[in-house]
Amino acid sequence: MTKIEPHPPAPARRADPKPDPQPGRHHIAAEGEDLGERLDRMLARRLPGLSRSRLKGLIESGAVTCGGATIDEPSTRVKPGQSFTLTLPDAEPASPQAQAIPLTVLHEDAAVIVVDKPAGIPSTGLTLDDPRCVQYWLMRRFDEMVWAVHQLDSDTSGVNIFVREKPLVAGGRVVDGAGKVLAEKGHR
Repeated sequence: MTKIEPHPPAPARRADPKPDPQPGRHHIAAEGEDLGERLDRMLARRLPGLSRSRLKGLIESGAVTCGGATIDEPSTRVKPGQSFTLTLPDAEPASPQAQAIPLTVLHEDAAVIVVDKPAGIPSTGLTLDDPRCVQYWLMRRFDEMVWAVHQLDSDTSGVNIFVREKPLVAGGRVVDGAGKVLAEKGHR
């Protein structure tokens, strides 16, 4: 049996071509090309690492001031001589934060991973990036996609079977390439 480490490494992420500006205060003075433009559009152009929808939310939350007054309307038109201060809060983690899930791998081969699922943890999540489920942890641990052959209720402990190739899952069965049933879902 193999114990899964409580904090497997996160999968590599794609580099963002436009990094977010650093948290803190950003001072933006209106220039000739900015005059008459909506504030959210002007800020999006001047701060390319922030989307217009993100800036709209920041403006509406009171993160932008001009001459000491808070501006909370993204459609505010930029006027000559205006200078804006955007207070960018510390970034929150963009990916789900993994929770320590004590899993024991009972069997592992090229096609199947069998684990002892403890009670209180779902077999699969609502999405593939749900860090509270067994499937997520197996995908992180083995750095590949896995599919549940069956699911156990969250409150149920027991043996949970996952496969490494989706075609191996067929109506609660694990089949090999020739269609031979290797394992079948059943209740006792």
